Amino acid sequence: MPTTKNTLKIAAIKEWINKQLERTDEFADDKFKAGLCHVLEHILTEAHRYHGYTDNYWIRTGYHDWLAAGEPGFPEKEAYIYGPTGQKYNRHYY
Repeated sequence: MPTTKNTLKIAAIKEWINKQLERTDEFADDKFKAGLCHVLEHILTEAHRYHGYTDNYWIRTGYHDWLAAGEPGFPEKEAYIYGPTGQKYNRHYY
């Protein structure tokens, strides 16, 4: 039986993983998200399409709150990066 070659769209994989990383339910803990990040970073690196990431909370809210607070340094800044949940893998890949 002949096999067919399947081609995956990297953009679609990245979009799906980004949506999974936005999850806040009990099953989407840091371990779950860390695994997704590792797989996506590997795929993007192998395809020469890795352009980095930013933290979802930081880009939506944290940056503005951090500026208003006088731009505190680390470790205080981490609260503005990761937000109230403290999830370090709440990322958005480009």
